[in-house]
Amino acid sequence: MTPRFNSPSFEWVLRSLVETLDSIGYRGELVEQGYHYRDFLAPGTPDRLIDAALFGRTPPDYHTALIGIAMPNGESGETLINSHRSLGAPIIIEIGEPEIGIWSVGHRPDQTRKQHSFDLPKFRAWVKAHTSELSPTEFLRTKNIKKGPSFIQGSLFAGLIPELEDRIAETLEELYGDNAGAHAAELVATMRAHGAFCALVTGGFTLYSGYVREFLGFDNDQANRLEIVDGRLTGRVLKPVLDRLAKQACLLRLCQELSITPREAVAVGDGANDLAMVLSAGLGVAYHAQSMLAGAAAMRVDHGDLTALLYAQGYRASEIGANAGS
Repeated sequence: MTPRFNSPSFEWVLRSLVETLDSIGYRGELVEQGYHYRDFLAPGTPDRLIDAALFGRTPPDYHTALIGIAMPNGESGETLINSHRSLGAPIIIEIGEPEIGIWSVGHRPDQTRKQHSFDLPKFRAWVKAHTSELSPTEFLRTKNIKKGPSFIQGSLFAGLIPELEDRIAETLEELYGDNAGAHAAELVATMRAHGAFCALVTGGFTLYSGYVREFLGFDNDQANRLEIVDGRLTGRVLKPVLDRLAKQACLLRLCQELSITPREAVAVGDGANDLAMVLSAGLGVAYHAQSMLAGAAAMRVDHGDLTALLYAQGYRASEIGANAGS
């Protein structure tokens, strides 16, 4: 469907934005201009229309929507952005005059925030600087699994709206059913077959971590807890919050419970909030990690898969995966 245009200048800006995002992978069926979608937050109302919607994979729907592009339509600013919450995109770009606004879409309307205002050249530079985070596959994982980079923190992640909480397991199963998930399951299975205790410690939420623990075979999971009232998610995080020091405390507590020293433990992380935990372990690994962690950890894996962690511990190929424990 052809998008509407408020003015020739808006038409030119929209095309320029789409072309810029095409350069990092949003092309073909991943781009819908003049996209109609159901507003599940207002049942019985007509479908909504956004000028362009970009997706991480097909089919295009709430779970795969990543970026929306909207022009003023009698509404602008926060009101315009919140009118598109049901699109499911963590980022909505507002075409304004004279600048382009980058908005993160809040779990609640009062959490929606404008993160940046750019002219077109600066927008192109911003996209280029964040290509790895914004590319369709990686951004889709960020949206569905973990807290994202600073420019989308607080955004509307799939599964957290109460109307969609029953889709969490289905979404994760699709995302973990690839090679990365297979390597993670292989890592856990191999280590457990040789007597190791495997724990998942994440700053994400127990709604996800419990499923991931079962899916990948971990012995234990530690994560933040979302408040649930009358069987519905409220969007609030219960205290205590699992932060950098809490992750380290989890490692030390598990070591004490297992009657081992931290020097006998392996800790793996990818973000700055894993730093204290990784530095406390005998083998601390930065896995495809942010620069702060990668520069401090004793070991770093930048290009390999999780099998590297097994070889680092001394496992032979004959002891990995299907051969584990044999």
